Amino acid sequence: MKEHCRFFIILFFASCSCESYYGYKDLGSNYYLYYEGTRTDIIHARDEKSGREGSGFPVIPARVTRVEFNERYIIALNEIYSTGTRNFWIIDKKKKELALANMDRREPYEKYWMAGVSGPMDLTSFYAELKKKNIKLRFKSSTDN
Repeated sequence: MKEHCRFFIILFFASCSCESYYGYKDLGSNYYLYYEGTRTDIIHARDEKSGREGSGFPVIPARVTRVEFNERYIIALNEIYSTGTRNFWIIDKKKKELALANMDRREPYEKYWMAGVSGPMDLTSFYAELKKKNIKLRFKSSTDN
């Protein structure tokens, strides 16, 4: 009986830890926060199925630690722990949609995947850009201070 209980306890904790190991969050306009293990990227996918599978073009590289979004914008922070570098990003989803709607279909999609992306920026530049564009989004955590 003890062996059965031990097995189910181990299985329970293993399933809890695996759930946070892989997943995605829909940020709107085919942008996804995709996480797998310690890697967390923001990608732009061609469709929802691709986004759920983590199949898309990387927009903000690994170690995205904070993200907030609304109908028009995504703000994100990614950190490079080995150097202590903190990079701030702003994505204008409407600019991306406009660029894709007007893209020359003879050119590769890769040429357009960074449309509407501002960054990387330091904290001072990031706040200046938020103010200039009148973006009301703020990170919910105090880590951006």
